[in-house]
Amino acid sequence: MSIRVLIADHHYFVRVGLQAALGIHDDVVIAGEATTCAEVIALCDQARPDVVLMDAHLPGEDSIETIAHLASHYPHICVIALIDAHDIATLRKAVQAGARGYISRISNDEALADTIRRAYSGLPLLPPEFTETLLSATHITLTEREREVLALVIQGLTNQQIASLLNMSKHTAQFHVRNIRAKLGAKNRAEAGAIAIQLGLVEPPQT
Repeated sequence: MSIRVLIADHHYFVRVGLQAALGIHDDVVIAGEATTCAEVIALCDQARPDVVLMDAHLPGEDSIETIAHLASHYPHICVIALIDAHDIATLRKAVQAGARGYISRISNDEALADTIRRAYSGLPLLPPEFTETLLSATHITLTEREREVLALVIQGLTNQQIASLLNMSKHTAQFHVRNIRAKLGAKNRAEAGAIAIQLGLVEPPQT
């Protein structure tokens, strides 16, 4: 089965280079190109990609907010941030927004394809040192019940559905979700799920 990849970068030669690098792999298909955040969102509906290679600094719009939008509305799509590995601040924001990881624009063909395959398979992409830094910065400890709730949040279930499955009231489910978001420092449910997956607190949903 081919992996459909959407390339989102405002640099023409970067897009051409990424297409050439991925074109030699039979299991990867270019689903489309985007140069703005609006195009990314539109093409996720039209081109139905499995993976989005997303420039974390698309001009004129907020790429981080777009990543969060994709994580919330298209949880089945794996977002990989195209970013300088030394730009830890932006990388942290991208991961917290929902990106599965990052890769440099100048990565070699095999590294690029391998990262896409790992993302598509739900495998972790971030280096251990980054995960350790994020973990130490957030001091995360989740109760067993919070882990159960979080696993269902990542699957896209509503508070009412979570309450029904775990035999609790909707109010209690909301309480757990609020606590989880607070502990993870997440602005929304999608961001909480992305952080938890990267830290290995829960398993990623099956694609």
